[in-house]
Amino acid sequence: MIDDLKTVNPENRMTPTHIILGNARDSHLPDKLADLAFTSPPYLNNYDYADRARLETYFSGYASTWGDITDKVRSRLIMSATTQVNRNVFKVSDIISPQLKACEPCLAGAIQESVTELSQRRLVKGGRKSYDILVGQYFNDMAAVLADTYRLLKPKGKFVLILGDSAPYGVHIPTENWLGRIGCGLGFSTFTVQQLRTRGDKWRGNTQRHHVALQESLLTLYK
Repeated sequence: MIDDLKTVNPENRMTPTHIILGNARDSHLPDKLADLAFTSPPYLNNYDYADRARLETYFSGYASTWGDITDKVRSRLIMSATTQVNRNVFKVSDIISPQLKACEPCLAGAIQESVTELSQRRLVKGGRKSYDILVGQYFNDMAAVLADTYRLLKPKGKFVLILGDSAPYGVHIPTENWLGRIGCGLGFSTFTVQQLRTRGDKWRGNTQRHHVALQESLLTLYK
């Protein structure tokens, strides 16, 4: 992708750009660097983004097996799929990170309650997917992203995210609202949520799925 961008006519490059290979949870970039941060983070919908890149990683020779992709890609990503979960690594009964507990204690308790409920529901489901750990670690990872982005923003800066809520095993997780509250706990002054579209409508006839109405939203956090 970087090589493709280099082929763009310099006269059409209206704004200087810098592509950085880094980690949004701990970027090591200078404080108060930007007026705006904009992204669409992984959705909490059990989508394996590492597997999505299998064609490219195999073709380029970067990886050649599932294990290669796990070591080089999957293990480094924000938790968003049960294929990233190693149940031996996490303590389900106390999964919330100290950072998240400190910035939003009440919400941390609500997330832990959802994790506990999912732990119970997975025991009666055929696949026994680790949605419990997935939910807890997703918000731990995203809290770190929000904290680092807050540090990078100038006063009056904004952090805009396109994301969706979810309902693993029928337990509704209001992702955009919870991330907004976490952001305010980390220092943002306020947040707004704008619904962009509904999601999951095509699955209404599938009796194996939940029937919770979902949406895709625009979350804006204001410093």
